[in-house]
Amino acid sequence: MAKNLNVVSIFKKNRIAIVAVLVFALALCSVFAFAANRSENSANEDISAEVLPEVNKTVLLNGYGIYIDGYLIAAAETEEQASQMVEDALNERIKALNIDASANNSFANSVSYIQGNFEENAFKTSVVANLGEIVTDYSGEHLPVTLSVKTVTNYSESV
Repeated sequence: MAKNLNVVSIFKKNRIAIVAVLVFALALCSVFAFAANRSENSANEDISAEVLPEVNKTVLLNGYGIYIDGYLIAAAETEEQASQMVEDALNERIKALNIDASANNSFANSVSYIQGNFEENAFKTSVVANLGEIVTDYSGEHLPVTLSVKTVTNYSESV
């Protein structure tokens, strides 16, 4: 019991010094904890600064997307331009397949023009190259689309 009283009496005599050491230790731990978070945040900010400029480079413009069988091929400023681009590509396919150009020809695939916002590089002036034997999108990526041309001709015979 004498030892316990000795510790208590030491605590009482040096109470201010012990509390000061504990407060200093707590403050030092806090500094290290905040310093670690600060350096992690700085690293995250550096990474964000490197990644964000590339994300911000993507410019979206309003226009009409040309979709074939649900896949975006390219975009045009107006629906009329988009339609003309597909018509030009159809005429090239008709020539390549030696189909009678005077017949009523169209793509058998689902073709749609949808208004929306598209990446700046999706806007094209022609899709003839995209709608050949291999169908590609505006960036040149191959798409799982097989183009088919539907031809309707009027045949009449006098008897």
